[in-house]
Amino acid sequence: MFAFGKAAKYTFFISLSAFAYHFYLVHNTKKPEEGFMANPFLLERATSFDWFLYDLKLMLTRPPVEKLLPDRPPAPPGATYPKTLVLNLRGTLIHSEYKFGTGFEVLKRPGLSIFLQRMSRMYEVVIFGDEENGIVNDVCDALDPNYQIIMGRLGRESTLLKNGVYVKDLSYLNRPLKDIVYIDYDDEKC
Repeated sequence: MFAFGKAAKYTFFISLSAFAYHFYLVHNTKKPEEGFMANPFLLERATSFDWFLYDLKLMLTRPPVEKLLPDRPPAPPGATYPKTLVLNLRGTLIHSEYKFGTGFEVLKRPGLSIFLQRMSRMYEVVIFGDEENGIVNDVCDALDPNYQIIMGRLGRESTLLKNGVYVKDLSYLNRPLKDIVYIDYDDEKC
């Protein structure tokens, strides 16, 4: 049993080392098949693993779709679309604080309901929060229960991850950047 365990252990480490070498060839050389003792089977597995890591990186650092807002229908002749007003949620529209014994309390900014109603007449209103999408939807449901004011509800899932910081990339909104007005208390998040 002892010999079998040692053989299995060393076989595993040799196989892992061979795979790591082939992954190095795939990832860092232009022609990995010309590398020293390159095995086509291991090169294929290393290439698949490299693609998997690339796809995983894209999935974790980019929004899930290329267009966060739906396409607009064609405008009638002579008509123009309203500009898009993108508002940050926490810190700009609402304030939350923790109270001992009751938990988190969410407070609306004074005059927020009137502000949103007036802005919805002139702009396409989009809420883009730093929180998870479920929290953004819950707050937007409280602010706009009839879905008539807020046209887009976006959360952290719709952001890019750059240098360990979540950044709101407005180019994913499917609107011309010249037609977007963005309001936030922190300009480094956009």
